Amino acid sequence: MARLQQFVECLGASLCEYATAALARLVPFETALLEVAKATYRNTSHLSPADIRMAIREIVSSPAETVELAIQDAIYGIRPEVPEEFRESLLHYLELLPEIARQALRRPGDMEGVSVPEQFQIKRAEDWLLFLPDRLPSFRPGDLPAGLDNWRVETLRGLGPHSEVWEGYDDEQPELSPACLKFVNDSRLQAGFRKYEPLLRRVLDLDVYQGLIPLRSAYLQSRPPCLEYVQIHGYDLANLMHDARWRGDRPRPDQAATIARRLARITGKLHHLPKPMIHRGLKPSNVLLSPTTEGKVSVWVSDIGWGEITAPLANQHLDVSQALRRSLRGSHSALYASPQMKAGKPSDPRDDVYAIGMIWYQLLQQDPTCRMPDGMAWIAELRRHGFTDGQASLLMSCLSENPDERPSDGLILADMIAANSSLLRPNDSGTIRLQGSSYGEALPPVEGDNRPRLFIRPSAMDPEDAIQD
Repeated sequence: MARLQQFVECLGASLCEYATAALARLVPFETALLEVAKATYRNTSHLSPADIRMAIREIVSSPAETVELAIQDAIYGIRPEVPEEFRESLLHYLELLPEIARQALRRPGDMEGVSVPEQFQIKRAEDWLLFLPDRLPSFRPGDLPAGLDNWRVETLRGLGPHSEVWEGYDDEQPELSPACLKFVNDSRLQAGFRKYEPLLRRVLDLDVYQGLIPLRSAYLQSRPPCLEYVQIHGYDLANLMHDARWRGDRPRPDQAATIARRLARITGKLHHLPKPMIHRGLKPSNVLLSPTTEGKVSVWVSDIGWGEITAPLANQHLDVSQALRRSLRGSHSALYASPQMKAGKPSDPRDDVYAIGMIWYQLLQQDPTCRMPDGMAWIAELRRHGFTDGQASLLMSCLSENPDERPSDGLILADMIAANSSLLRPNDSGTIRLQGSSYGEALPPVEGDNRPRLFIRPSAMDPEDAIQD
């Protein structure tokens, strides 16, 4: 574990130099991560790409006890010596590295993220941002959050801009485990979270269909509030893009169009409800690809309802470090928010159409940090890979500042994508065979969760106030 310990010493020294306020728990680590990434890039410059790959491989694949011992030894090896008042925070931060790195490395060939692609390289300082936690989570593995019945958090699944997500287990209801527990830790959303009850009741009442990850429970008055979703195993679209870049894969316009069309169909069903529902939070980080037994993947959209809750925060100002870190993770909401959303206009299906257009463009570029296309040169570059002028025109219409120039809803967009691709039919399968990727062991297909809807829970500690569906 010499490489792992050497790397942790380099990162720890960078944190002690540039993140002292975060180590003192005065600010989130996210505010200092760009400088930490630059320092880590300098401090590891003497390591070869193979050494860095090996260090990351040891982080993600070694037994937890081995990694913990290496981290503890590394902290005592940092020079200058780590001040005593920072050691506990530094240890807790570094203990997050294995899961954060596994999240970054999930991909078609390794759904668990316990290996490192042979072509992987850290080519610039910013590349380290993908592997650095934003902040310390509110919980530790094994915690029993108050007000959540018997749910126990075990594995950190993500640190989002306004939440943290854990894999949860309930020993008294094993048939519901594991679940995806999204804790609302943004103070701006926590205040008065009960006001979102009507929205969440609508989400709970949705008919379950392929592609939509169901919400099972909402704990409105727990501290912090929590949303319990069905857990789907897989990786997200940001993972897919990073994997393609690491492997040096060519652009695949037909695959990008297939994924965009599937997204449009899933959200389009929401748009065609008697009372239309708009996602308003579509981005690569909440679009999951889950392997099936046929060697294909099914596409799943998460966070139904959450996008509407966080939409007012989509245009908040972020410093360069925060914006870049979230972009790399595919979670920078401002990139996918239509001009009308940013202006605070009422929700409209064309908000989702705009977001799908942006995701489609990023899939073509294999880069979740891409912003709006500038000019037309990108179209010429993609033509030689099979991208058509019809597809380009449709994509650009999705991204029009004028909503009247966009397809009016998801189902219409899906049909228009199919009409502009020789490989798609209007009613083809909900699964996709990815190109240019190899799979490990195939997993059983994920079926829709047909259990009865649970209930919105003001607090499990106050059952008399529970609102039954």
